[in-house]
Amino acid sequence: MGRVVCIWFPNNENLIESTCKRTPNYNLCLQTLKVSPGSSTAYVSGLGLIMVKVMKAKSNDALKIIHDLQGKGAGPKQRRALSSCASKYKAVLIVDVP
Repeated sequence: MGRVVCIWFPNNENLIESTCKRTPNYNLCLQTLKVSPGSSTAYVSGLGLIMVKVMKAKSNDALKIIHDLQGKGAGPKQRRALSSCASKYKAVLIVDVP
Protein backbone atom coordinates (compact mmCIF):
# COMPACT_ATOMS: atom_id res chain seq x y z
CA MET A 1 0.00 0.00 0.00
CA GLY A 2 1.10 3.51 -0.73
CA ARG A 3 1.49 6.20 1.87
CA VAL A 4 -1.22 8.69 2.54
CA VAL A 5 0.11 12.23 2.54
CA CYS A 6 -1.92 14.82 4.34
CA ILE A 7 -1.41 18.48 3.70
CA TRP A 8 -2.62 20.71 6.49
CA PHE A 9 -3.39 24.32 5.87
CA PRO A 10 -3.94 26.50 8.89
CA ASN A 11 -7.20 28.33 9.37
CA ASN A 12 -5.79 31.32 7.55
CA GLU A 13 -8.51 33.71 8.58
CA ASN A 14 -7.29 33.29 12.16
CA LEU A 15 -3.63 33.15 11.14
CA ILE A 16 -3.90 36.37 9.14
CA GLU A 17 -5.69 38.13 11.99
CA SER A 18 -3.27 36.95 14.66
CA THR A 19 -0.28 37.85 12.47
CA CYS A 20 -1.64 41.31 11.68
CA LYS A 21 -2.28 41.98 15.37
CA ARG A 22 1.50 41.85 15.82
CA THR A 23 2.12 44.60 13.26
CA PRO A 24 2.13 48.37 13.70
CA ASN A 25 -0.85 48.79 11.34
CA TYR A 26 -3.38 46.02 11.90
CA ASN A 27 -6.03 47.33 9.48
CA LEU A 28 -3.61 47.85 6.58
CA CYS A 29 -2.08 44.42 7.14
CA LEU A 30 -5.49 42.75 7.27
CA GLN A 31 -6.80 44.53 4.16
CA THR A 32 -3.64 43.70 2.23
CA LEU A 33 -3.42 40.03 3.13
CA LYS A 34 -7.10 39.23 2.72
CA VAL A 35 -7.01 40.25 -0.96
CA SER A 36 -3.55 38.92 -1.80
CA PRO A 37 -3.30 35.74 -3.86
CA GLY A 38 -1.71 32.93 -1.92
CA SER A 39 -2.49 34.26 1.53
CA SER A 40 -5.28 31.74 2.08
CA THR A 41 -2.80 28.85 2.03
CA ALA A 42 0.31 30.57 3.40
CA TYR A 43 1.99 30.09 6.73
CA VAL A 44 3.41 33.05 8.68
CA SER A 45 6.61 33.19 6.60
CA GLY A 46 4.54 33.21 3.41
CA LEU A 47 2.39 36.04 4.74
CA GLY A 48 5.57 37.99 5.43
CA LEU A 49 6.79 37.44 1.87
CA ILE A 50 3.43 38.58 0.51
CA MET A 51 3.70 41.80 2.52
CA VAL A 52 7.25 42.38 1.24
CA LYS A 53 6.05 41.97 -2.38
CA VAL A 54 3.20 44.41 -1.74
CA MET A 55 5.56 46.91 -0.07
CA LYS A 56 7.95 46.67 -3.03
CA ALA A 57 5.15 47.22 -5.56
CA LYS A 58 3.73 50.19 -3.65
CA SER A 59 7.18 51.76 -3.28
CA ASN A 60 7.84 51.38 -7.00
CA ASP A 61 4.42 52.91 -7.78
CA ALA A 62 5.17 55.87 -5.50
CA LEU A 63 8.56 56.40 -7.17
CA LYS A 64 6.94 56.42 -10.59
CA ILE A 65 4.47 59.09 -9.45
CA ILE A 66 7.30 61.14 -7.92
CA HIS A 67 9.33 60.94 -11.13
CA ASP A 68 6.27 61.94 -13.16
CA LEU A 69 5.72 64.95 -10.92
CA GLN A 70 9.39 65.93 -11.15
CA GLY A 71 9.14 65.90 -14.93
CA LYS A 72 6.12 68.21 -14.97
CA GLY A 73 8.06 71.39 -14.28
CA ALA A 74 8.07 71.43 -10.50
CA GLY A 75 9.72 74.45 -8.93
CA PRO A 76 12.88 74.26 -6.81
CA LYS A 77 11.01 73.77 -3.52
CA GLN A 78 8.80 71.07 -5.01
CA ARG A 79 11.80 69.33 -6.58
CA ARG A 80 13.61 69.25 -3.22
CA ALA A 81 10.53 67.87 -1.49
CA LEU A 82 10.00 65.27 -4.21
CA SER A 83 13.68 64.28 -4.11
CA SER A 84 13.50 63.86 -0.35
CA CYS A 85 10.40 61.72 -0.70
CA ALA A 86 11.99 59.66 -3.49
CA SER A 87 15.08 58.97 -1.36
CA LYS A 88 12.86 57.52 1.38
CA TYR A 89 11.11 55.18 -1.05
CA LYS A 90 14.46 54.17 -2.53
CA ALA A 91 15.70 53.37 0.97
CA VAL A 92 12.70 51.06 1.44
CA LEU A 93 13.59 49.26 -1.79
CA ILE A 94 17.31 49.06 -1.04
CA VAL A 95 17.27 48.37 2.71
CA ASP A 96 13.91 46.93 3.71
CA VAL A 97 12.79 44.81 0.75
CA PRO A 98 15.91 42.62 0.42
